[in-house]
Amino acid sequence: MTELTPERLLELRVLADAATPGPYGVESWLDPEFLERQWAIVVPEAPHSRMIAKVFGDNAVWLERGQFGENAHYFAALDPATVSELVAGYERAQRYETALREIELGAGPFSRDQLTHATNTVRHMQSLARMALESQP
Repeated sequence: MTELTPERLLELRVLADAATPGPYGVESWLDPEFLERQWAIVVPEAPHSRMIAKVFGDNAVWLERGQFGENAHYFAALDPATVSELVAGYERAQRYETALREIELGAGPFSRDQLTHATNTVRHMQSLARMALESQP
């Protein structure tokens, strides 16, 4: 399993931002030449359901036989907005985990000294307000 380091999260966000916007869908048809089912990941809202990727049929040796439709649906579910939201949720969870550790240790904005605690709390609230304003569209 790949560790979700800050670098990996940034990489995923950059990839999601650069990808064809979703949502994605899946189309399937029987190829008359080879008589096998073909699967494609498409953008349903685009004219003529624009194909952005094809999951190859039974002649693709690198995919387990019989899972082509499942793979296509899985890949289609991971559209850029979904990946971005997963990355953002993971980053939020990491911030909460850090804050909880600071509370337990009496560190960061949660100092046991009352004056330091008050000063740190004000700074922390200012930081949260800046983050909230920056995230507005």
